[in-house]
Amino acid sequence: MADPVEQEPASPGDSASLDCADWWAFGVTSALTLLGYLLTLTPEVGLDWSGVLTTGAMYGGVGPPAGYPAWTLYSWLFIKLIPGSNPAWRVAVASAFAAAVSCGLIALMVSRSNKFLFNEKSSFHRLTSRDQIWIRVMSGYVAGMALGFSDDFWFEAVVADFVTFTVLLFTIVLFLLMRWMETGHVKSCRWAFFVFGLLLTNAQEMLTALPGIVCAVMLIDRKLGRDLAFLLLPVAAFVTSITQYGIWKSGFIDWPLLVAFAVPIPIAIILIIATRRLGSNWKPALACTSFFLLGFAVYLYLPIASATNPPVNWSYSRTLEGFVHLIGRGQFEHVNPANSWAEFGAELWRMTAQTGREFGWLYIIFTALPFLSLLCASCTARKWMGVLFLISICIGPLLVALLNMPDGRQAQELAETYFLPLRVPLALCTGMGLIYFATTMARLSVTSTNCETVSHFT
Repeated sequence: MADPVEQEPASPGDSASLDCADWWAFGVTSALTLLGYLLTLTPEVGLDWSGVLTTGAMYGGVGPPAGYPAWTLYSWLFIKLIPGSNPAWRVAVASAFAAAVSCGLIALMVSRSNKFLFNEKSSFHRLTSRDQIWIRVMSGYVAGMALGFSDDFWFEAVVADFVTFTVLLFTIVLFLLMRWMETGHVKSCRWAFFVFGLLLTNAQEMLTALPGIVCAVMLIDRKLGRDLAFLLLPVAAFVTSITQYGIWKSGFIDWPLLVAFAVPIPIAIILIIATRRLGSNWKPALACTSFFLLGFAVYLYLPIASATNPPVNWSYSRTLEGFVHLIGRGQFEHVNPANSWAEFGAELWRMTAQTGREFGWLYIIFTALPFLSLLCASCTARKWMGVLFLISICIGPLLVALLNMPDGRQAQELAETYFLPLRVPLALCTGMGLIYFATTMARLSVTSTNCETVSHFT
């Protein structure tokens, strides 16, 4: 049986195009979150890495390990384009802008999700057009604000730091995968892997998301996902072996990450048996792998920048030894994955409690509603929820096992930034749950009004 993505590609100008509700959700959420950030923005150099990062961005230098080349170029643009004030404030504006656009994209995706969460005969489509738009825009707005003004994310958005740029790149990856599902245009998938390559130059630990993304591709297009598993995963494991979060390094094997990378392979073998072929989609698989390598190759900016001898030149990366030392975060000890289920369980509970406390337990309640409605949802809706679930497992529990942060307040505060991308799928599920809830309430209200009207006339 052919995949829906292959069978029914959308044409330009059809229902796959973004409509006014999507743009309203994006524009309002981005503008209001950015306004809130600008009103609370740090006025000059702050604590932590603020001074070093600001100087590195100002001169295009080599920042702290692992260099953060994509973020450096991004912040350098803001320093050059924004007039007035000091460089630290302008870099903080770059952080605020990245956070605001992330929230806007979440709102847009929530608004867009109604296209495949509800069929044409559902109670949502029996509402008036005005009610539909209001529900979509407000649900997206609440989901974006839930992320944007969660405590630690807000803190990162108003200082000179690279964390919100990580969240922005990850959100763009999810947005491109969603657009690929809607339109059937594989170019969105290629660009998703390019942005993911950029993401790894800013957050090496996000390598844990790659097995989940490959499995997500299998859900969307099983033939492409089958070929991609055999091509991309070995290439990614090889090129990231020099990073701190590689599968192997200097005789060390990261077992949780190795198992995660191995899981898609037997699934791909099953798909070979189901489709009775292998390599039929090698061209798009090779294109996705090439785009991933192109994004990851931004690391090559570091030896070029180091050769200019900027004020911030954290490592002598113009030599191969210095470059590997910088990318591999050689002055830091290697990660020590959890080696017992009890240890992993304790870490997982601490991560869950921390996420619920910072993101908000009330919002998390609504994340369950879309999953409870999957039995009567469309095939596309089930695939999208599967995509979010698979990627969340990889950047949540798998990352917990990989980091194995010790107990203690200081360690947990340091670990907060690693799990900020996990709040993106949580916010998306919250928004979709709000759409379900608002639709149900609107339907009950209409039913109650109709019953009162009938009772009045009888």
